[in-house]
Amino acid sequence: MRTLYLSTLIGILVGIFVADPGLISKLIGSASGALGGFMIGVTIASLIVPGYVPRHNVTNEPATLVSMRNVDCIYGAFIFGGGNFGQQTTYSFMVKLDDGSMMPHSVPANQLVRLIEDPSLENVGYWRTTVSNLDPSSALYPWSCARDSWEGELVRHEFRVPVGSVVQTFRVQ
Repeated sequence: MRTLYLSTLIGILVGIFVADPGLISKLIGSASGALGGFMIGVTIASLIVPGYVPRHNVTNEPATLVSMRNVDCIYGAFIFGGGNFGQQTTYSFMVKLDDGSMMPHSVPANQLVRLIEDPSLENVGYWRTTVSNLDPSSALYPWSCARDSWEGELVRHEFRVPVGSVVQTFRVQ
């Protein structure tokens, strides 16, 4: 945000000094300078400065996965692979909410997914998401417009499930 204030102030000063003599000219010059400085500041604060702000990974609390069954009545499967959305393969799963209800989810089956079959787990699974956010303790952070109100850059989806509970659908052609 400081970038916006500073660039707007610089725009006002440049507008005043560049304008012709006279009150009206100075007012128009300062207004146009403020607008130009603000637009330049938004560009710098949202596109350039965030690239120099250090980042840190934030992992959310694990969500509890609900054991599902498929059409073949395979019980105990926590994650089903093989679903397609367009040309993208997805992993589908059910998350247990605080009120006891279940909500379906799916994530793209790509290099950001980690499936960990944990022998210590039985009849329960967990899903965690790790994102990379800007570090608010950095000195450059106040000069940036990009804040942690957005979700950040996805680092990984981690699934911890009992051994043998990941089901993948294969089709040979």
